[in-house]
Amino acid sequence: MKLYLSSYRIGKNPHRLLSSRAATARVAVIQNASDGNPDSEGRAKALRREFDELSNIGLEPEQVDLRRFFGRADALACHLGRFSYLWVAGGNAFVLRRAFALSGVDAWLIAQAADDCVTYGGYSDGACVLTPTLKGIHLVDEPELTPCQRRSETRLNPAI
Repeated sequence: MKLYLSSYRIGKNPHRLLSSRAATARVAVIQNASDGNPDSEGRAKALRREFDELSNIGLEPEQVDLRRFFGRADALACHLGRFSYLWVAGGNAFVLRRAFALSGVDAWLIAQAADDCVTYGGYSDGACVLTPTLKGIHLVDEPELTPCQRRSETRLNPAI
């Protein structure tokens, strides 16, 4: 698996994301790190920006909402098999980490690790979730934030 990681958006060298080994230009855009943000208008605007930036370098973006695949890892693996690229946007690393675990992205990424035809790209929390631990991330992200809830509402102990 090829990695293209950035601290902010698509970065200064977006063409390095592209791979000559890719079977298709299709890119799965994963925005689940923003699931804890109740601002749907801001989220839609951010998604359009992601699509524009990826389209500008010749990719064909399609949103993949991991919530549709919670508890359905086999269906997710089949769906992601249609893409040569994953683009994972930032938001909250703990919310994204939960979405990865609940949907089966974790297992899929491990299975794809040796496949040089797949590229994982991401920025901010999309890069952070690839680290062995999220230790220290709690200084900038709320570990107890749950998807689709306002910051002042229900909290839970981070299980992931």
